Amino acid sequence: MLYTCLPEALAVARRGDQCGSVKEVNSKRLLALNLRKLGGGEFHFTPRSYVLVTDSLGHEFVDFVHDFKASQAFAILKYVSNDQSGCAGLPCSTRVEPPNLQLPEGTFGRELPDISWEPGPDPTRGVTTDMVRTSVAVAERAIEVFHQGGRISSVVVTDEEWTVLHDFSPHASPNGLDVAAYAPQAVQLLAALPPECQVTLLEQNLWILKPSLNGGGNGRGIALVDRLPSSPSQLLSWAAAVGRGGGGGVNDALDGCLLQKLVERPHLLDQLLLQDSAVSHTFQDVEQRWAAATQAVAEDVPRVQPNPFANGGGIGLFKYNLRLWILASMASPPEVWLYRDSYVDLAATEFTADLNIASHVTNLQRGHRACQRYWALPDFSAYLRRMHGGRDLYGEQILPQARAIIYNVFRALQRPPNSLLNKPVARLKRLGVDVLIDANHAVWLVEFNVLRNDYGLKAAKGQEAKDDLTRRLVEEETKLKAALESGNCIPPTWELVSDSMLHPVLD
Repeated sequence: MLYTCLPEALAVARRGDQCGSVKEVNSKRLLALNLRKLGGGEFHFTPRSYVLVTDSLGHEFVDFVHDFKASQAFAILKYVSNDQSGCAGLPCSTRVEPPNLQLPEGTFGRELPDISWEPGPDPTRGVTTDMVRTSVAVAERAIEVFHQGGRISSVVVTDEEWTVLHDFSPHASPNGLDVAAYAPQAVQLLAALPPECQVTLLEQNLWILKPSLNGGGNGRGIALVDRLPSSPSQLLSWAAAVGRGGGGGVNDALDGCLLQKLVERPHLLDQLLLQDSAVSHTFQDVEQRWAAATQAVAEDVPRVQPNPFANGGGIGLFKYNLRLWILASMASPPEVWLYRDSYVDLAATEFTADLNIASHVTNLQRGHRACQRYWALPDFSAYLRRMHGGRDLYGEQILPQARAIIYNVFRALQRPPNSLLNKPVARLKRLGVDVLIDANHAVWLVEFNVLRNDYGLKAAKGQEAKDDLTRRLVEEETKLKAALESGNCIPPTWELVSDSMLHPVLD
């Protein structure tokens, strides 16, 4: 990771522009580099990532390979430990029926061109004792590296070890492995790993490739990765070729792409409960549906409908992201106002642990959706209350984490080298912040989006919920700016994000 030459990396990423523009957060490359100023504190709220650009492919890609291989060992230990500590999100029975093994694919059915992939997960092989013993050795070595101040990218897995580990799949059954015998040691080793390893995000070691630039992509240029490519340049070429095309594709090539750890166990929303608020579905209803599917798999009884965990179909549980709207200045110090209303955005298809990009990326296939896409925050909050016995999970747990994420992003921008404007006042600009909630209700930063004029505010046909929300947003923006100019009371729809209203995530 470019910790030792961060000022130079930031300057190169700006491509001749001065610091202080909204590109500091809108560019995934610049955002990732700016967050590294937090010295590891960013791992509490954003999945770790590696930047691939033509002028520094080798260094970051080597770090990614080291991380990927070490994470594979940690995933095997987590597979073993789940028998003792339990799984969050979808039940462990999701690995009873292995998915069809498939290479990562591009969006909209286009396969990845000209990429050579190393062998990857093989659910038919089974999880062996040799895999677990090798993973234990890697984890013990990694813990020693961490004690000496190293990072996960410093952990080296030998070629011999990787030959044992590379085809692990959590969908496989134990092959001569006494899981219970290794579970206590696996739990102990995983607990000793630092926050950088982000063990809670890990299940089958999935990563996501995405272009650095935002704006008009609608998910294009994104791929799910479950194995190592032979060459980083092939990934960069693919991201540009499959991305927005034309001038956008040229810029995608210049600005590069990111390899980022995927949140593999996201919190999922029940489509039935969202669509019919008049029907009192409960968490027990969802549990019963899960239990019925699990029992059917365990008994291998004939079913009219296929196992919903095999391909994600029919269970009605969707991955989603939470969009937050802010007005922010890039001044020193910055000023950030958080709008209290917004929406959650559901993926196009039901969630599956397979490499189905339409179930993992929420802004794909706008015209071919299985359910309503946007849901207002009051609906989302009410859903969570119903699922958690009346507890205000959004207000008590999710919103405070989201505030802290926004606070710490702008805190990172202020750290040397300063990425903000060298003046105390600057114009407020509208930004959209996308965050993801995992199965343990931890909130993770996905990206920032610059929303100039009407960009990002218009909804697809039939998605009236977003139209209503964005219309009110524009009205409330006008009220806030008028209040700030006149010195009148701030509208109750806005709150100032500052260190006086929260305890920072970081020390």
